[in-house]
Amino acid sequence: MGIMEEIFHTQIFNETINLNIDVKWIYALIIVIILLNIKSIIRLFQYHGAEHKVINTYIQYGYVDKYLVKKASRFNKRCGSNIALIQIIFYAILWIFDIDSILIHLLTIIISFQIIKKLILVDSKWDKYINILQWITVLEPNDEQINLATEAFYKMQQAHRIYVKETAN
Repeated sequence: MGIMEEIFHTQIFNETINLNIDVKWIYALIIVIILLNIKSIIRLFQYHGAEHKVINTYIQYGYVDKYLVKKASRFNKRCGSNIALIQIIFYAILWIFDIDSILIHLLTIIISFQIIKKLILVDSKWDKYINILQWITVLEPNDEQINLATEAFYKMQQAHRIYVKETAN
């Protein structure tokens, strides 16, 4: 509730503007909007899964092939969802201790990135817990989404080659 209160209770030029809006109605409106767009959200998460499969294939084999992409894992340790999970844990700790400092929040972001950099380098039994948000944000893609992600990767590689060629001159 704190975020919505901050948005609707702002201070401008030392005068407090208090919009008397029941925050519960705003949350209800957000939930309705999400539910009305659930198909789009699911499709977005499937594209996210296709992206992971392409990247995992490239990391494992050094090239991308549609048949290898279909068999690849949809989970990836380098996913931003993992950083978000660590940030959620830090935020919960700060909330429990009632710490509300922008510098502390920035420090937790820096620490989150350092933790992820270390976790990427090692395989551990904790990987399934680190990837827990990906069970929500990364869904199994269909063939069309895999084909689109593969073609996009090919185009990105081609663009990178052009960039390297042009910057070498």
